[in-house]
Amino acid sequence: MKNTSICPECWAKIGSFGDRSCYELSELIHCSNCKTYTFSGREIFNRKISNREKNEWTENISQVKETNLENKFSILIWQIGDEIMAINTSSVVAVIKAKEIHNIPHKKSSHLLGLVNFMGELLLCVSLVSLMKIDTPKMRFNNFIILKLNESDNLVFPVNEIMGIHNFNFDKIQESPSNIRDFEDNISLGILEWNDKNIEIIDGKKLLDIFVKNLR
Repeated sequence: MKNTSICPECWAKIGSFGDRSCYELSELIHCSNCKTYTFSGREIFNRKISNREKNEWTENISQVKETNLENKFSILIWQIGDEIMAINTSSVVAVIKAKEIHNIPHKKSSHLLGLVNFMGELLLCVSLVSLMKIDTPKMRFNNFIILKLNESDNLVFPVNEIMGIHNFNFDKIQESPSNIRDFEDNISLGILEWNDKNIEIIDGKKLLDIFVKNLR
């Protein structure tokens, strides 16, 4: 087990909640997959709580807080080829390191890549590159994004790089063209400026509907 005293609260300094300079993030993707983060969380729950802390927490919890969560939304940003896109996190089940894609004999759809084993379950792995006609040089796919298809099923698609989860205000979203993708239905929630780039925010539910329609 790692010693958390080496870098106290490293997740907030060099990890997912900091500047992301930690070398382990290239493999773990997020601090929630790190033993140090897990160990520190257990330590917080297992430590003794002083009377002063109890009084402070009681006072803090009893206060009425003014929040404006209705104006906030969370997205997962990724890169595929030369394009940077995002999707609402409510559609995302998990992000994992790329692994072997098992071939499906006699598959008919060019959008279907094969099957991927996720926690003992075989999931359909689909190609966003093929579906969206994205021009990609021969780049390595380093990660898989798993989307919730319905209450019991999920879909997987590979991407080149994960750029993290970010929170924004709804008023930062700009209206996208009527249909910036060649689909019958517009799957874009809008355009957002991030790191001096305009990124398309994909509607996760509509994207899944398009996948299902094209896999039939």
